[in-house]
Amino acid sequence: MTTWPRLAALLPVLFVGLLVSPIPSAAQPGADPVRLVVVVLGGLNTSSGDGTFASITPAIERLGTAPQVNTAVSVEEYSYRYPELSYTRCDTNQPIAESARRLGLQVRDLADRHPNARFVLLGHSLGGVIATYWAVDAPRDLLAKTAAVVTLDSPLQGLGDVPAEMSDLVTRWVSTQLCSDRRVLDELTPGRPDGPLAVLGRVVDALNAVGARLYAGASRGDIPISWRSATLPGADARYFDSGVCGDWAGLAAAVPGLSPDVRTTDWARVRTQLASLPPQTQRALLDRLAACLDVSHGSVLRDPAAIGWLVDIAQNALAAAPAPAATPQPTPAP
Repeated sequence: MTTWPRLAALLPVLFVGLLVSPIPSAAQPGADPVRLVVVVLGGLNTSSGDGTFASITPAIERLGTAPQVNTAVSVEEYSYRYPELSYTRCDTNQPIAESARRLGLQVRDLADRHPNARFVLLGHSLGGVIATYWAVDAPRDLLAKTAAVVTLDSPLQGLGDVPAEMSDLVTRWVSTQLCSDRRVLDELTPGRPDGPLAVLGRVVDALNAVGARLYAGASRGDIPISWRSATLPGADARYFDSGVCGDWAGLAAAVPGLSPDVRTTDWARVRTQLASLPPQTQRALLDRLAACLDVSHGSVLRDPAAIGWLVDIAQNALAAAPAPAATPQPTPAP
């Protein structure tokens, strides 16, 4: 029967001990180890978890600590349906402004979760357009946390810089990805004064105002997205020779006019040659060409030179991020 009196006597001591004991580090200001958040944005026809950035994410997650994962770096996948974390390829067809709004919600939540982190937004294709569009009029406090917006083969100037002789092929290639919703394709048409592309030119000044930069990477071998239209004036542009597709040499042998260098291909001659072939042969070659369009558009994501460039950008952003605040030491109990 003496147990309860003894416990009652210990309760004040335990209570005082809780007051002077340190709060678990996860709850203390400055305790979050993440100093760099890289948000990766897939493009048209992607879906969550599809591995778009499978060659890039591991390299960024191990900045300065390879082969271990660096706890100061977090790579987050953007969701076209945020706050839902998963999305389908048909969700990528929504208007660019709506996608940018959802990106803003996600960045806000990530900034609250990681209060000491800087951000790099990395978008491929349409994903780069969305990241750039968001940055033009982003809330000042979030933009101040943004070190860079990086685009890879993104049609920042629209889909207009395509040889006329193959524009129907590119349009058909894009249209197969639209889930019967053409709004994004219409928005990526250059020359529309009321379209989202019209405001992208302001992004360099918006980023420079907070000490950030726009980096635009483009592959010269990308067929549907011309390297000329994948950058903006004032951007830090980098061009890569990421290749076209493994079948390109076979196509070039079958279709006179195709060159190993896409930039020197005589597309008018290609279409003339195709038109002279039997319909079945012509269809087979066009299908192979369409497959190369798809591969060429993703080659930059696997290009070691492009990955090295991205790692350098992320490394510089991490180096410039403030170090975590020192955790205050608890005052010893008297």
